[in-house]
Amino acid sequence: MKQYFMLIFLVVFISCNQEKYDQKIQEDVTFLANDKLEGRATGSEGEKIASEYIANRFKDLGLNPKGTNGFLQPFSFTPKVILKLPLLNRYEFP
Repeated sequence: MKQYFMLIFLVVFISCNQEKYDQKIQEDVTFLANDKLEGRATGSEGEKIASEYIANRFKDLGLNPKGTNGFLQPFSFTPKVILKLPLLNRYEFP
């Protein structure tokens, strides 16, 4: 997941001109690091919000979608942790 976000910041760095870069990268980092995204754990609501934000940024940068669903593409993974969802009082694999 961290590699994914590094790729995003690299694309933003290359795509933006210098005047806009400093301000926009700060906005991106501030948004993606916000506690409201709950750490962006795979499958969490915070991860969904972050992926929508990133897809919109790619669109704003004029990039062409290459995923199976616009800029997104489903994938499978094996979770390393089990999250307890406090509001639902149940366990779920992210």
